[in-house]
Amino acid sequence: MSPMPVSSSHSVALNTGLQMPLLGLGTYKLCGPADVYQAVDAALAAGYRSFDSAAVYRNEADLGKALRELLPKHGLTREDVFITSKLGPKDQGMRAMEGALHSLSQLDLEYIDLYLIHWPGTQGLPVADDCNPGNRAQSWASLEELHGQGKLRAIGVSNYTPAHMSALMQSCKVPPAVLQVEFHPRLCQPELRNLCKEFGVCFQAYSSLGKGELLTDPVILEVAKNCERTPAQVLLRWAVQQGVPVLPKSSNPERILQNAEVFDFTLSDPDMDRLSALDCGHRFCWDPSERFLILTPLSSRLTNSSLILRSCRPYFLAAHREGGADKDRPLNGKPSVGVPTSSSPLACSSTSLEMVEAMDSEFSLTRPANERIKDKWNRQA
Repeated sequence: MSPMPVSSSHSVALNTGLQMPLLGLGTYKLCGPADVYQAVDAALAAGYRSFDSAAVYRNEADLGKALRELLPKHGLTREDVFITSKLGPKDQGMRAMEGALHSLSQLDLEYIDLYLIHWPGTQGLPVADDCNPGNRAQSWASLEELHGQGKLRAIGVSNYTPAHMSALMQSCKVPPAVLQVEFHPRLCQPELRNLCKEFGVCFQAYSSLGKGELLTDPVILEVAKNCERTPAQVLLRWAVQQGVPVLPKSSNPERILQNAEVFDFTLSDPDMDRLSALDCGHRFCWDPSERFLILTPLSSRLTNSSLILRSCRPYFLAAHREGGADKDRPLNGKPSVGVPTSSSPLACSSTSLEMVEAMDSEFSLTRPANERIKDKWNRQA
């Protein structure tokens, strides 16, 4: 396949005037210089011109180094690529300026094309904590300042709810250019999409493949068979055909190439409707209104070795829900924070959890996993 040209037909115009490619390489879980280099090399060869990183991915430095080495190889310059990174939840608020400048330093760039607030909350605080709105506002003011200096060419947010977006639009001096959220046929986010359209904000998708679970959905498989495409290509095409930029992630060069082949076919209106009809509000990733936060490091390890927590230290999880009179109540009367002992471990087998995600020093659990973790703790505490 020849490199995909970066043209207006394969990009969207942001409210800053920048053109952002509809297709970008997501780099979540790409760890280590060798893996990052291989993925970036394959992506550039396949025509990708957008790369999405974040402070909590811990790969900004590796991404920056790979691009510096590989752009000349592919006959490209810095101006030919669009780089996105994100402010970590631990830097939300008064440390936002420092966090953004650290991202610039790690990437070794003079400017970042798009910089997002990764999460509406602050690491270590419950979702409904009164400090979060002020921290969000302070972070946004820092990003506005760096945008004015030309260090962040566009700024935006990720994982914001409609309420977060409305509050930001009422208070900001510089409107967000992008909202990046989970989006796929089972989570169509119509309210957020309508708000973005009203405010002139680009709506961008992550987790287009539903953590891979959508690849075996019968409807998606049937559509893919009928148009002689892979399920992943169908899911990505469903989004870009609606003008929604996507960020498929892979370290496999063959899949990276396949994921780029979404601009040479069109889904029929009936197929688009069939896919959109799968919408049931299901999330495969974290929910901004319901979140596990890491509060206390563990000195002991989890007792079941079949659960492997990648690229992070063991932590004990405490649950918090947004709203509700019992949001700070301990689980079933048990302490909601502490260190499990050998006599009362929080044991989690790989079969009892649907997903454990490591984000910096945070874990994010899907809603079904939230309930199972609570049940496990209630039985053992």
